[in-house]
Amino acid sequence: MPIHRLTPDQSEDMAALHALGFPGDGAWPKAYFSDLLSGGTGIAYGTFDLQQLVCMAVFQHMPPEAELLTLCSHPRHLRQGHARRLLDHALEDLRQMTSDVVHLEVAAENDAAIRLYKMLGFEQTGCRKAYYRRTEGPDGDALQFTRNIARQP
Repeated sequence: MPIHRLTPDQSEDMAALHALGFPGDGAWPKAYFSDLLSGGTGIAYGTFDLQQLVCMAVFQHMPPEAELLTLCSHPRHLRQGHARRLLDHALEDLRQMTSDVVHLEVAAENDAAIRLYKMLGFEQTGCRKAYYRRTEGPDGDALQFTRNIARQP
């Protein structure tokens, strides 16, 4: 599946996918994606199966740094390599746009995502205790990861 840069016009698709990946309190509304991508610092990448968005990565890009705000795959398309391929592409694209470092936060219990980020060369740099507020159960910790993507001389 080809990788595409997503636009504000695709915010509804992005919000729908995010709601599937982060049900309940964690889903972001269409307006969030639209505003982010219209604001000049938001960049999003996605893959489609026919007309349906099946994986997306959304970044805040402020050279020389970028932050992965969310990575989300459709539940029927998990563990098919979409996220890894998308992140490989996005990291190279961000490097071309003069980013040197990429940061991210991930729920401490999200083992699959943590394995992916470590496989891609991200290193844990911190932990925010009780960062993710939950209506049910205890609040969740956020692990902070960073990867240097600058070209080495």
